[in-house]
Amino acid sequence: MTVLSNIKEKLKEEFKDDNKRLIHIYGVASMAKKLAMKFNIDEDKAYIAGLCHDYYKNRSLEFLKSKIKSPEDLKKCEEVEALYHAYAIADSLEEEFGISDLEIYEAVKYHVFGKKGMNKLTEIVMISDYCELSRTYETCIKCRNILYINYDLAVYYSYYYVNSFLKRKGYHACLEQIQLEEEYKEKIEMNLLEVIVGSLEKVRATSINIYDVKLTNPLTDYLVVASVQTDRQAEGAVTYIKENALKNGFDVRQVEGKNGGWTLIDCRDVIVHVFSEDERCHYKLDSLYLDCPQVDINTLNTNIE
Repeated sequence: MTVLSNIKEKLKEEFKDDNKRLIHIYGVASMAKKLAMKFNIDEDKAYIAGLCHDYYKNRSLEFLKSKIKSPEDLKKCEEVEALYHAYAIADSLEEEFGISDLEIYEAVKYHVFGKKGMNKLTEIVMISDYCELSRTYETCIKCRNILYINYDLAVYYSYYYVNSFLKRKGYHACLEQIQLEEEYKEKIEMNLLEVIVGSLEKVRATSINIYDVKLTNPLTDYLVVASVQTDRQAEGAVTYIKENALKNGFDVRQVEGKNGGWTLIDCRDVIVHVFSEDERCHYKLDSLYLDCPQVDINTLNTNIE
């Protein structure tokens, strides 16, 4: 009997009275395999990790504790109970299925919310666990809808929604969850800045400055300020930013001041100000943020279609 057929037989027996969990497990495995194909990761490993990730989901707490080998891991599980089943089956992969592959081990162990510096296989299984097809929560559907458009944004949303849910329920996300949410937020904000600057460059906007205002502005993280020569350029900037943001899974909440010499484009975590040169000189908006760190646009990949 092959490893794969052995896993499937044991899954069938383990979840003979829990078809919903079995559907979820196969959904995770299927999505993980598709994402592995997209990122040129070993598809078989992704599928196997997906099948194994919840194998101990219905086991007793006493059983799970008995399977975790490391005292440090056990302590971590005591702090975050959702980790017990993941750590326990990871430590039992060889015993249960004859699997000793380190990448599969890590993908199974850290599938609940990943870890800093995780490899792509672990990340794939984690996001597949959150938004595979049988998940019908609104937040899971939102992640699934953008998963193949903007993968990093989907991963960020998964952290954001889970951590928000924990807060609403009166629980606290562990430090690593919070750090990972912040890490992915920074990654997708850089992606959004690339989309915005690329759109501005397409209409030949000039003097593009990006200010990091996270420490001084409670409403947004970055401000982009740019100059144009004509109202037509300003209109083009709005059009391209909206179109390219949508293509990349982002949205534009609001546009104010069209054809007035100063157009504001609200992209949630990034606010864009497009000025005529005279209006920019008059309002001197840049002078308010000269003490803030600036993002070098030369470090951004602004080659958008």
